[in-house]
Amino acid sequence: MNLWRIQCKPEAEPHLDVADFLHGEGIVGIGWRLEPPMAFISKAEYRKGLAEKYGSVDRSVDAFLDKISDGDLVWIRNKKQTYYLGRVASEWSHWDGSSDYERHDIGNIRRCEWIVVKNADDVPGRVRNAFIPRKTVQPVADGHAIDYSRLLFARLHGEPIPADLDLKKAGIFSLLSHEDMEDVVACYLQIIENCVMFPSTHKRSTPLIEGTMASRKDGRRVGYQVKSGAAAISYSDYEHFNGTVYLFALNRPDGVMPPNCIWLDADAVRAFVRDYKRFLPGVVQTWQAVIDEAGR
Repeated sequence: MNLWRIQCKPEAEPHLDVADFLHGEGIVGIGWRLEPPMAFISKAEYRKGLAEKYGSVDRSVDAFLDKISDGDLVWIRNKKQTYYLGRVASEWSHWDGSSDYERHDIGNIRRCEWIVVKNADDVPGRVRNAFIPRKTVQPVADGHAIDYSRLLFARLHGEPIPADLDLKKAGIFSLLSHEDMEDVVACYLQIIENCVMFPSTHKRSTPLIEGTMASRKDGRRVGYQVKSGAAAISYSDYEHFNGTVYLFALNRPDGVMPPNCIWLDADAVRAFVRDYKRFLPGVVQTWQAVIDEAGR
């Protein structure tokens, strides 16, 4: 099973919302129509006609024809930033002449079962970031995003959790992405350590510090760093920070920690996720709810 992001950008009538149309029709689709309409055209005939009309076959068309499969999951987003998560439910077909499809610039079609995901924080960060590139069809090759999308679709569609997601053996940290863990630690510092976040300092251009906060107790500057998986933290990177740095990783390094650093205990953070989940992003809430249901 693969996970995809499709950009919905109509060319013929830009005031229309293609994502809403796809949701309403129970399909997923992209452009590149051939005329006259040919509902029963083969892929080979379509490719030939496409090359004659456009001079080449776009990579997004290649992906939609040959790489997306029945059972794959697809994310789309409408103009109001509402997300839809769909499960592909058919093989490829071509536009059959419907004027609504033409108005919405849809030429390549697959049936699709959709659910509405109303809150952006219920969408994995890797999926949200995948909407930044303009490419029409793009895979989301991230294991955390794939597993979460499968779980979310099953829960919202009223289906059993996929059997190969062995949640009884999983802990919360193994289920969360790096972006999720950054959110957890940032929330922990604001709620438990009484800090105020400076959102503008949370930049990828400052890799040693995830972001800067201030303590509400005395105004001192607070930084934090999160490492996930096997990534290691080096104490020496933080000894010159003008303030306090909170560090979190699954594996604590050897050596002497600088006096301005505080190591966040994994059990304390795990308990925080369990006890304060209502304050955390929807992705984290969903994973913790499933763990709670599994009896962990």
